Amino acid sequence: MTERSAAALLKRIEEYTLDGTAEVFAVWKGACTDGWTSDAFAEALEQLINLDYVEIVGDRVVLKRPQVAAAPRWQQ
Repeated sequence: MTERSAAALLKRIEEYTLDGTAEVFAVWKGACTDGWTSDAFAEALEQLINLDYVEIVGDRVVLKRPQVAAAPRWQQ
């Protein structure tokens, strides 16, 4: 992974998740193996949190599923 952006980190997180969660340390370790600095990792993770794509729960990154808007109900 040569690109160091929030989108690249999201892809990395998705690779590590089995049930929609991944250990932050495992994702960070994988990103560092690809040449990320800790600062770049933290910045990209913060962007994903601010964009509401992920949240941190304990020591895990949790992917948020997009909410599907309910179809409007027609009044009779």
